[in-house]
Parts: sequence; structure tokens; C-alpha cells
Amino acid sequence: MSSNDPESRSIGGANTSSLDPPGPPPHESVSQAAPTINDDVCINPIHLDFWIHFLRQDAIPIDPDLLAPSQPLFLPSPQSSLFQTPRRQRSTSVGSMNLVDEQHSPGHRSMSSDTPSSVSSTPSRRERASKKKPIFGHVTGVYRGTRHLSCFRTRQAINPGKIGKLNVPKRFYDRTRSLMTKVASLSHLLIRLFKLIVPLQLEDLATETGCWLYFNAQLPTSQHPFIHYTSERLRSEGGELMDSVHQASKRMYSSLQAARRRDASQIAADLETARDELTRAKEAEEAALKRAEEYRVALEAAGINVA
Repeated sequence: MSSNDPESRSIGGANTSSLDPPGPPPHESVSQAAPTINDDVCINPIHLDFWIHFLRQDAIPIDPDLLAPSQPLFLPSPQSSLFQTPRRQRSTSVGSMNLVDEQHSPGHRSMSSDTPSSVSSTPSRRERASKKKPIFGHVTGVYRGTRHLSCFRTRQAINPGKIGKLNVPKRFYDRTRSLMTKVASLSHLLIRLFKLIVPLQLEDLATETGCWLYFNAQLPTSQHPFIHYTSERLRSEGGELMDSVHQASKRMYSSLQAARRRDASQIAADLETARDELTRAKEAEEAALKRAEEYRVALEAAGINVA
């Protein structure tokens, strides 16, 4: 056959004849166009890492159909914030997962609605002992003269049964030194500071060491009886001897105050006497000057020149 035979045809770019055996069929996908990439759904590596970490953290089973190429993977755009991504909510079917916004879901309830009001409220402050509300009781053994002086505790009293082994002499020395430091600073605020500081310190000292303790104090200008404290052990073992101690202390302070008043009265009397003597001396000086002036005038009238 010649090449000009109408039965000869060109298949796949090669010259063949109709009598030749048929060749393999041509590939149909040769003429298919290349896929186009949409820039709007470009995956950001940062967001991809976020979702991978997000899914691995809770280890929730994922439906394999979600990972199929036919299922689009919706990821947040680069302009969106990671904190605005919809939250996960499990569906009723096992192995599937739905992404919904919990804030806008019908069954969503905020945390504040489930939280009781007592939790959000500010806790009340710790109660403090006061004169009207002595929650820790009163210190016993404090008197003003023969009248009991009410001194409330500012903290819980020491329980003797819970005191462990301690160095009693050292404890006694430390407590006494601390107490004397406080007492030395009382000054004119004796009554107020004594009622707030000293009684509880005295009670602690007597309770911890089991010592005989007696303390009294008085202001020189006070019009009230002296204040004193007697430990429980000394009150129980002292008996009538403590009455003698109280009487002796009363006489001592009364004598000191009387002597102070007597001294003050004596000083006031001496000052008044000195003022009277000074007034008389000034009057005598003025009278002498007046007589001297009269004598000078008489001499000048007699023609005697007084230089």
C-alpha cells in the first residue's frame, strides 16, 4: 500500500495501516488540566501546628472520612485570632467530632451562672477580741485595789496540758525580760497599755513556767487604787499572806503619794514665801530711793551743790 491510501491513518503520531493489529488505547488523562490552587485556603504552618497539638492533647478519635481528600479541611485564615476558634463538642455518634461555638450554642451556660454566690463573695475577716465581744475570755487575777479589773484576752490562752518539754529557767528569763521591756515603756499610758499588753504576758509567763508571780503598778498622780496581778499558783498557795502583801503595797503607794503631795505643798509654800520676800524687798528699795531723792532736793535748796 502506498502512503496515499485513504485507509491508512495517523494514530498517536505514527503511520499505521488498517491491516495492522490495533495498538493500546490512548491514555485519557493526558489532556486533563493541572489543578488550580486557591490562595484563600492556603494552610498556614503556624495554624497547622496549633491544630495538631490541639487534637493530640485530648486524644479524641477522629472519623477517617474527615481526613479524606474529598472533605475540605477548614482552618482559620491568617487574619483571624487563635483565641476566636470554635470550641469542640462531642456528638452522639462515637468516632465523630463536631466543631461548634459553645458560647452561642443553645445549651451553653456561663460559668458565672453555675457558680454559687457564696464562692464569689469575699470571705469575712478574722474576728477580733474586743471589750464587747471577748471571744477568748478574760485574764484572771487582775485587780485594781480590791475590785476585779476586766482584761480580755487578745488570743487563745495557753493550754498547760499541751506545753512540751522546755528549758524553764531560760523561758522564765526570756519572758521576764520581754515583760520588763514592755512595762518600762508604759509611762503615763499605764492603765491602757497594762490592760492590753501586760496581763496576757503575765498569764503566759505564769502558765508556761509555773512560777509564783505578783505584779503591781501605780502612777504618782493617780486617784485610783494600784493595779496588781497575782498568778493562779500564788493565789492558791499564798492564802492570807497575799492579803498582807496587798495591804503593804497599798500603804507603800499611799505614803509615796502623800509624800509627793506633801513635798509639792511644801515647795508651793516656799515659793509663795519667796515671792512675798521679793515683794517686800522691792518696796523697801523704792522707799530708800524716794528718801534719797528728797534729801538731794533739800540740799540743793540750801545752796549746797551735790555732785
